[in-house]
Amino acid sequence: MAASSYDSVWRSTPVSDWNPNDASTGHDFLNQIDTQKGNVSNAENIYKQQAGQVADSRNTYNDLFNNRTSYNDMYNEARQTAGVDDAKAQYQKSLAAVNGVQSAMTALPSSVNANSGRALTQAQAQAAMANNMNEYNSTLQYWQNQNAGDQNMYQTALSEAQNLAGQNLSEQQYNINTALTNYQAQMDAAQKAYDQIINERNILRTIYGQMFDDEYNHRAQEIEAWATQVSAETQRFVQEQETARNNANLATQNAWNEYVKQKDAQDKADRDAANKASARANDIDAINRVYAQYKSEVSDLTKNANNFGSYLIGENSLFPSMFNGGTAASRGAALKNK
Repeated sequence: MAASSYDSVWRSTPVSDWNPNDASTGHDFLNQIDTQKGNVSNAENIYKQQAGQVADSRNTYNDLFNNRTSYNDMYNEARQTAGVDDAKAQYQKSLAAVNGVQSAMTALPSSVNANSGRALTQAQAQAAMANNMNEYNSTLQYWQNQNAGDQNMYQTALSEAQNLAGQNLSEQQYNINTALTNYQAQMDAAQKAYDQIINERNILRTIYGQMFDDEYNHRAQEIEAWATQVSAETQRFVQEQETARNNANLATQNAWNEYVKQKDAQDKADRDAANKASARANDIDAINRVYAQYKSEVSDLTKNANNFGSYLIGENSLFPSMFNGGTAASRGAALKNK
């Protein structure tokens, strides 16, 4: 695969657009969210209303409890209502009358003599006592009956006052208990309303979670498929690069081998040329040495020719040359031919 194809895959968008309301998949997350938000709002409104009822019931209970009347105050009020004080006064009045009559009857013997103004005989005193005793007994009977009635009315008033105070206390406690029960009931209703808010919010979170999970799965699947494609294209690209690198290495090795071959050939040619040049130089050196020797010998011959004695008997004299089988002229010719 060409590098451009690999780049197109690598630079491509790994995931496509995701629609939370996709009719093809049956998803309607946004619609569910809008509906559930309405449910949450309704639950919150119900809770607010219920919280107001809780506040009202709490105020009612607090008013009743803080302003409750003590039993003593209730009993005093009931005593007024039942006329206890009037009945008590009447009872005490008749009781005082009874006590007064009884005191008078006790003092009757001495009072008869004192009230008569003269000394009475025993018979007269007894007759007077009997007559007064009958009157006192009649009076005592009246006040005793009156006192018994007054006592009954007094006790009835006390009982009525106690019953009325008890009834008022019970009614007051009943009202407080009823207010407390209503307050607790309103708090329970508020708690249920709050629990409903939590439940509706949890449902909303669940919908959001399902939506996020669906989007995540959608993108994860496409990213996985994209990664698989990228991996395959990467392997193919790496293999192609490896093949190209191997081919380049092979071409480089072949070029190097050809270079070495040509260099070896050139080096051999250079060595051959150098050897030829060296041999020629050697020949030239030899010629130069021979030529130098020739010039030296010619010079010696010239000198000897000018010196007749040396010419006759010297190293290069005429006679040695003759004796050696050559003349100076033939020897010079030999040197020229070298």
